[in-house]
Amino acid sequence: MASSSKHALQPTLSGKEYVPHIIVLLTDGASNTGPPPLIAAQQAVERGVRIYTIGFGTTKNSVMDCGTSLADNTYLSPGLESYSGGGSFGTEPDEATLKQIAEMTGGKFYSATSAHELQMVFQDLHNYIALTNQTREVSVFFVALGTMLAITSLILSFLWHPLL
Repeated sequence: MASSSKHALQPTLSGKEYVPHIIVLLTDGASNTGPPPLIAAQQAVERGVRIYTIGFGTTKNSVMDCGTSLADNTYLSPGLESYSGGGSFGTEPDEATLKQIAEMTGGKFYSATSAHELQMVFQDLHNYIALTNQTREVSVFFVALGTMLAITSLILSFLWHPLL
C-alpha cells in the first residue's frame, strides 16, 4: 500500500520532480512491503498531495467478480475488457490507517466490498477530481519571430544591394 505512494513521489528520469496533485490509493489489505504508510503519507503532506484511499475487500471468503461490471466503467483506464477478475479469498483492509492517511492529506476514505460499491466510489471520486483547461496565448511568440525575420531580411537586403 505505501509502496505505490512512495513511487508516485519519486523524481522522474529527467531529474525534475513530478508531483501529482492527488493519488487514489486502492488496496485490498494491510501494508506488507515498503515504507510505513504513515511516513509515505507525511511525504505527500509535505508535497501538497491529497490521497483518496479506497479499502476494497471483506473479512469473509467470497467470490468477488470484478471483471465484467467494471469493464464498462468510464472512470477506469482502458484494458479491463478482457479481465475476468474475482476469485475466492478473504482480506481485510487496514481501515484505520487508510482513514488516517486520507485525513492527514486532505483526501477522503472509501470502503467497498463489492464491484458495485467500487463503481459507486469511482463515481463519487469524480466529484473531487477535476481537470482544468487553460488557454495560453502563443501568437505573441510567432509575431515577434516574424517581426525579427522581416527586420533581418530588410537589413540583409540593404547590405547586399545598397541604394547608393
